[in-house]
Amino acid sequence: MPKKTVNKHIILRKERGFKPDYLVIAVIAIWVILGIVFAVNQLRNAPPEPAVHRDGVAALVNGVQITFADIQKRSDALPMEFKTADRDILDQLINEELLLQEAEKSNITLSDQQLAKNIQEFKDSNGLTNEELTERLTAQNMTLAQFAEEFRRNYILDTFINQTIVKNIEVSDREVLKIYNGMDPQEKEEFYASIGKDRESVTLGDIVDGMKQRIFSQKFRGALGIYLSQLRLHADIKDFFN
Repeated sequence: MPKKTVNKHIILRKERGFKPDYLVIAVIAIWVILGIVFAVNQLRNAPPEPAVHRDGVAALVNGVQITFADIQKRSDALPMEFKTADRDILDQLINEELLLQEAEKSNITLSDQQLAKNIQEFKDSNGLTNEELTERLTAQNMTLAQFAEEFRRNYILDTFINQTIVKNIEVSDREVLKIYNGMDPQEKEEFYASIGKDRESVTLGDIVDGMKQRIFSQKFRGALGIYLSQLRLHADIKDFFN
């Protein structure tokens, strides 16, 4: 029997909520550093600035220092295709520090033992030996100790964001129906292409899953932006970047 295709309107049988089991928020991207890209958020596609070597403190976030060396370290760890301006990197580091401070208030931690276990699971799931991991890190000017610290940092950030933002986001079939049916033909063709389909091959399942992922991403970006704005509003941030 040929598979069912959908060319016009979606007809959904019942209302269902959508919540991803786990969303990787790669604010600094361990996975990007290793060339295994799952998701990259917050880094804009601005052309990188010329290299400028600065010393000292770039910003204080509730008394916690972010140095120009921190900015340079982050920049050095990013592959060329993800390079961005130092100003953008500092903004990202400020956002991360605000989130880490909130995570600390929520007692979200990762023990050394669990960290080692998680890194081993990461290597196993990506088919990496210790030598291959070290080789990839060396190519990105990163040591194993730095990688472990960034892994711990990402774990805490991911866990906190999932507990405070992701868990509160739902996308219903009703929303999918309304937004999809409001698209014009060109928008639908572009949507099909974005999920690797065309008008003749796309199925109901493809449309529902693709639209829910798209709507979820939009809601997540909006919710995270609002949350960070509130944190910044009430934080003591001293920015020395110039």
